[in-house]
Amino acid sequence: MKKKILKITGVTFLILLLATFIYSRILQSQADENGKIFDDRCNNVNPALIAYKNSYLQMWQVMNNNGSKDEAMQDFNNYISGIQKYIPLENNWLDKDSKYINNWAFQIFQPKYIKDLATLQYNMYKAQRDDAEYIQNLFENPNSQNNTDPTIPAKNLQDASNKYFSAQDAASKKKDWRKLLWTEPPVNCDRKNLIIPNTSIDNIFATPVPEVKNPEQTG
Repeated sequence: MKKKILKITGVTFLILLLATFIYSRILQSQADENGKIFDDRCNNVNPALIAYKNSYLQMWQVMNNNGSKDEAMQDFNNYISGIQKYIPLENNWLDKDSKYINNWAFQIFQPKYIKDLATLQYNMYKAQRDDAEYIQNLFENPNSQNNTDPTIPAKNLQDASNKYFSAQDAASKKKDWRKLLWTEPPVNCDRKNLIIPNTSIDNIFATPVPEVKNPEQTG
């Protein structure tokens, strides 16, 4: 009887060990896939995002310093063309990210707080895209009746960012044994691509405001 109990205990332990190993491999595989999506954003999307935001800041700097109209117009044209370059890149990335977080394996094996965090991050980048699309539509159709209050897209982006960063901070402090089952993959991109310029009106006119960071900066 004792041998039978020991045998059952041993088999149960081996099954649990095997299940834990398989689960860890699944989590690691998902982490590696997320790392590729992260690198894709950092290397391909963020540079376009940074470029058009920098053009916007340069345009305001020229105007605030009473620079030439030609120089300001050149920065404005760079700003608009930069937005037009950024939007399809963001759309492509959002499609990849959506497929990743809606994959059946991610939905089954990731804890709820991670799934919620992934959704909030997606929503933040979508709000960034929506803000850029609003500016593009306003430029292309300035008299359209469909143009909403220009502060709404920017506010939506700020709200989405605040929700994500709050959840990200809580997730980083959460004690979860599953964090021991996988390792974060190395970042394969230039760190300068992680710094997104603050283009809020308050920042342009030198009013101190909390800087909105890119999610990658919090890792």
